[in-house]
Amino acid sequence: DEVVFSEESGSEIKIPTGKTALITILSAVKAQFHAERVEHTEFESKSAWRVRIPKMMFCSERRENVRFQPSGDVPLELMFVDPSSRDPQPILLPVVDIGTGGLAIMVHPLKLQVQIGKELRNCTLKLPGVGELTCNLSIQNITEITQMASTDGRRCGCEFSNISLDELELVKRYLEQCQPSPQ
Repeated sequence: DEVVFSEESGSEIKIPTGKTALITILSAVKAQFHAERVEHTEFESKSAWRVRIPKMMFCSERRENVRFQPSGDVPLELMFVDPSSRDPQPILLPVVDIGTGGLAIMVHPLKLQVQIGKELRNCTLKLPGVGELTCNLSIQNITEITQMASTDGRRCGCEFSNISLDELELVKRYLEQCQPSPQ
């Protein structure tokens, strides 16, 4: 709802009151917006400024981990069983990209209903030439993918929410295979 900016010890920040443009990092995502009003306040006994976050703003993702697209020759698919489904059959979801922090999948709205924050539990991912892992994924962002005015699906950026060190090592080994070899 709002962001509070405070001074660091020994520094002095001069932020104008009134309308101003601000850039901040919220949950590892860079957010840029125009604030209609900046109010002076106090936070943890330091001078600070309070800004209301607007309903619409520009956000650019700042990944902490590099992601790679799976090879076109051997596509990756995530297998998931939706426990809330009347007919809990395995659903195969194509993997768009993968990194040590998570992966992105394509979801067709008729196969699976998704929302930010939803956790996909007990997902199985076969990594060619490396092995298989089981993990939970937390959906962090959703982008509608459309072609020719029809909805083809949703790209869901997911974060690994419980992955063992052994399974993370499998992902790292797979990513090493994806990197182009130096020539």
